[in-house]
Parts: sequence; C-alpha cells; structure tokens
Amino acid sequence: MNNNYVIDESGFNKELSETKSLIGAIDPSFLEEVGKVLAHGANKYGRDNWKLAEGGKEHLYIDALHRHINAFQQGQYTDKETDLHHLAHAACNLMFLYYFSKTKIRDTNIKDLEDGGYISSKASERHKAKDNKFRNWVRSNVRW
Repeated sequence: MNNNYVIDESGFNKELSETKSLIGAIDPSFLEEVGKVLAHGANKYGRDNWKLAEGGKEHLYIDALHRHINAFQQGQYTDKETDLHHLAHAACNLMFLYYFSKTKIRDTNIKDLEDGGYISSKASERHKAKDNKFRNWVRSNVRW
C-alpha cells in the first residue's frame, strides 16, 4: 500500500479528495448543457455580458436562480424560452454569483471588457444606455 494515500473503509481516497480538484467527476452532459445556456446568453446579450452586473444587482441572479429551481421543483424540467434544463440555468446563475463573490466585481470597466473582446459593442451600448437612464432618474427623483 502506498503511504501517501489514506483509503477509508469504503475504498475512497481521502487524500486525493482533499488535495485535488475532481473536475473529471463532473458529469460531461451537465457541463454541455451549462455551456448551451451560456451560448444562448452570449447570442442574446453578448459573450460574458453577465460580468457587467454592478454592485447591488446580484439579486437579479438570485431571483433567476430561484425561478429556475422553483420551476424544476414543480416538475418543469426545460425552460420554455431555451428548451434547456432549468437546473443548467440555475447552475449558470450560481456560477455568476460565485464569480461576483470571488472577484468582487462591482464597478466593471466596460471599456476593458470591450477591448478584451468579451462583449459586443451592441450589448455594451445597451448596458450604457440603461445605466445612464437609471442614473438620470436617480438624479431627478432621489433627494439626498
């Protein structure tokens, strides 16, 4: 027996599970479905457009996560708009939230994302227009 590994009574290699990422243990069909959800989003909004979420907007992804899980709990397995699995949509929302929590991306520099080719200029313009509209509304309606 190799002394570098601790095998428990079930035959599970504890050291391996504690020190190495088991990426290969993720179901490939799950990854494929998540990739399809991301492709749908990229076609609709621009690649990596979700990274443009600003601080305080994480609730949008939490709401979407709950909608997809709720639909799954009610027996709806595929999203009507995309015909992709609700849990793959939920996984994407979890990934987005995980990304935000790890990178603390709050005030994304849109120009940097455009220059890197991550988002289309059309998606960026939509985001800028919405952001400017919101800022103008706040300036006009919120009393400090």
